[in-house]
Amino acid sequence: MSLLAAWLDEADRELLDEVGLTEAEPDWDVSVEDEETATIVLTVPMAEELVIREDENGAIPWQGKRWSLVNPEVWIAITANIYGVDETGAPVGGNE
Repeated sequence: MSLLAAWLDEADRELLDEVGLTEAEPDWDVSVEDEETATIVLTVPMAEELVIREDENGAIPWQGKRWSLVNPEVWIAITANIYGVDETGAPVGGNE
């Protein structure tokens, strides 16, 4: 939880201010299942600017038309570690 809280504190959230979500705070819902397990649900208000153009073959249906992203920025994770119940981590991709 502390890593997510730190990220939220330092993340660029200017667009939220621009659209009037200045008072929106994350909502943490923690349910302790037993001594070793908890379920954490984090609801975070987010906003991302998208620029679209009308495109009859576009992947985005909106207002009865088709649209495509203009200059989309795509980030692809090549490797990762998924942490579950311990600190070992499960490698994904090239970290094997």
